[in-house]
Amino acid sequence: MSINFIAKYISKNTFLNSKESRFFIEKIVDILKSSLKDNNKIEIRGFGSFYPTLRKGKYIKLKSKKDIISKEHIGIIFKASPKFLKNILESDEI
Repeated sequence: MSINFIAKYISKNTFLNSKESRFFIEKIVDILKSSLKDNNKIEIRGFGSFYPTLRKGKYIKLKSKKDIISKEHIGIIFKASPKFLKNILESDEI
């Protein structure tokens, strides 16, 4: 699902036009990115939580001549809320 799809959906169901909806969504995404970069947990009640976690580097042995050492990096974990999971599991659209 793209930002354009979400923007069109919002514009059809609100007083905002497609351009305003897209701007609104992009600003929310920017806030989320900035917050995660600052190592903050994000909780959207009824949906779930995003939080950054440190992924340690790994030594990956390959069958080819060169092995790979992955670098330590930040990963993002998403944990769905119980309410969200319940709604998904009860949905007839799956």
